Amino acid sequence: MTQGKIAINKNKINLFKQETTNDLSFIFYGDFTDQINDALIPLAEVVIGNSNVDMKIRKRAFYIFVECIQNVNRHHSKEKRLKTFPREIFSIRQRKDRFNIAFGNVLDSSMVGDLKSKIDLLNQTSVEELNIEYKKILRDTIMSKLGGAGLGLIEVARKSGNKIQYKFDRLDDRQSYFSMETNINEPDSDLEFPEFQGLEDIRLYKDVFQGSQFAFLLKTNADSLMALKEKNLFSFLNLLDKSFFFKVKEPEFYINAILELILTDCMEKGDKDKDLILQLETKKENKLFDLCWAGKKGEIQKCADLLSKSLNQEISLSKKKQKVNSNKKKLLELLSLLQGKIDKKTSLHMAESFPGEQLLILQTPLEV
Repeated sequence: MTQGKIAINKNKINLFKQETTNDLSFIFYGDFTDQINDALIPLAEVVIGNSNVDMKIRKRAFYIFVECIQNVNRHHSKEKRLKTFPREIFSIRQRKDRFNIAFGNVLDSSMVGDLKSKIDLLNQTSVEELNIEYKKILRDTIMSKLGGAGLGLIEVARKSGNKIQYKFDRLDDRQSYFSMETNINEPDSDLEFPEFQGLEDIRLYKDVFQGSQFAFLLKTNADSLMALKEKNLFSFLNLLDKSFFFKVKEPEFYINAILELILTDCMEKGDKDKDLILQLETKKENKLFDLCWAGKKGEIQKCADLLSKSLNQEISLSKKKQKVNSNKKKLLELLSLLQGKIDKKTSLHMAESFPGEQLLILQTPLEV
């Protein structure tokens, strides 16, 4: 199984390690289009809706995510960009009772000064003042100095109740990369909310997915992942990736078979709410499917041994020599079908996580 193994760089391992600390992570990297807009919004609604946070906070998080998407739709640069430019990024993370919404996109550098002034003004305005200004704009349809920030950004500031953090990175003499984040939580001073570093994370995503046309990451528990599958997760992913990540149904069956194998062979009974990271990406030369999870070193080593044994079994299609159960037989047949004639094969990678823990990454290159 190690023959033809694709190396996993340090940035991706750091990304997986970081996302294991979140209860939920949803990350998109790619070129923004109307089709992406129509696919991201309902998928985000399902992902946020499956979290266990209070309904009020979930509704506000979803509303802000939609506003952020619409903001990118209105202002991102539509000019043909250099191949080295990073693509659009959207992320939703949740830890305990706090959501973090962040995004990044290329825009014309001529917009930087005005946008910076508007966000700074919003950050200096109280929620009460924002509410008054918002109602005034709706009533009079006249944009005041504060209203010039746009209803979308005002709504982000109103609904989050937290400061908007932002950053501009110049890409060339005409274009810059704009990153923005905000947190959504109940404004209760008695509670300690986890901190996110959304702007730094945007930088990490750009480093990890540099050279990719499309990337998607979802961190949730196995039960929620299967529930998302029932709500057409794979159909959404086809819409998100213009090269159609899942051109045929076999990858869906493969992912489900892998999940079943992990749940059956690797995880203890009653541990089926174990968190998993599903990650997909498309590059010019290949497509990759990664499945990652963390655990105690002994448990991860045991799981790696079991998976390695299962994935390395040689199955003869001859009925006389067929001694492997049908599920594992189907799994290996699917591996062969998905990988086609490429020389890279499914492989397992182990990496250090937090003290006493390890990451186990199962990576399958798919035929382009």
